[in-house]
Amino acid sequence: MSTRHQPASVLRIIAKVLLHIVFVIAAFIMAGGIYFWIGWPVPAREFAGIAVFPAALLLWFWPGKSKLIRRVGLGLIMIAFFAVYYTKPPAPQDWVPLHERRASAEFAGDNVTIHNFRDAEHHSDAPVEVHWRDESFDLSEVETAELIIQPFGDGPFLTHIFITFGFESGEQLAVSVEARRVSWDRFQPLGGFFRNFETYPVFGTERDLIGKRLAHVPPEEMYFYPLELTPEEVRSVLEDLLRFSTDLSETPDFYDTLEESCFTGLVNQSRELKSRIPSWDIRRWIPGYALPLMRDHGLISDDLPLEEQQMRAHLPNDVPHPFSFDTDRDFSIYLREQLGEEA
Repeated sequence: MSTRHQPASVLRIIAKVLLHIVFVIAAFIMAGGIYFWIGWPVPAREFAGIAVFPAALLLWFWPGKSKLIRRVGLGLIMIAFFAVYYTKPPAPQDWVPLHERRASAEFAGDNVTIHNFRDAEHHSDAPVEVHWRDESFDLSEVETAELIIQPFGDGPFLTHIFITFGFESGEQLAVSVEARRVSWDRFQPLGGFFRNFETYPVFGTERDLIGKRLAHVPPEEMYFYPLELTPEEVRSVLEDLLRFSTDLSETPDFYDTLEESCFTGLVNQSRELKSRIPSWDIRRWIPGYALPLMRDHGLISDDLPLEEQQMRAHLPNDVPHPFSFDTDRDFSIYLREQLGEEA
């Protein structure tokens, strides 16, 4: 073979290898998309999702005169699938009661009305009682924000992060960004790579969002850390999260396991928080590193040693049932009186 033809031959080989790699990746995503995303009955989509990947590989790589026709046909099928997969709204699903409704906001000057504001009553030995209502807040009165860190396992990824906003009146507004669920018993994190979960911001009372964690047996550990923000900055964070949730109520989006977590769901939607945390700091994607990350970037005070700060921020586990208090405000005040009591 002439040496002048060798570069062209090498390029053809490289191009073929790359084409095969792209096809295998596309076939895998297509199989996962069918398994987790298509709104078919569960047995049908599970069977199709499992079968489509080996079938696609067989049709693509099987030798014979019809190979080119098979590959062109598979390519057209994939183009049609992905055109729908990345543009069609999520299929309707039967959400768990806590995730049945989406929160949205209406702004009128300093006032905001939150529709589908949640105030659920959680029990350790009985089904949850979910209450939805419209709730109005005066944004000129928001003063503080606290990050609540809730470890629920041994690894840094097994941590839930949410935030609560404090007003002059003593009222608290809690916000948590979650993956919308159809079952509390069956959760497959792999589905987050295949547009299976909708991003779901919750706006509710502390006796709901904190009470949900206290209703576990044993109660979940929680740590409260005030954010080093001015009232104007706190308001900006809250307004951004309200607008984010309102946008999602009109056009749902998917919770991407690779790029999102409960923590990034809060940070990425807030211009104030996002601007203070460098994009290169990979700890922003690991909820269990939220405290040292925010200490390092001036969002949580670092005046105390880390361990002492954690002890002072810890909520004891023997908190009375949230609905034993007359109001959510009374419950919120009581919580803050208990912080660090065990230190």
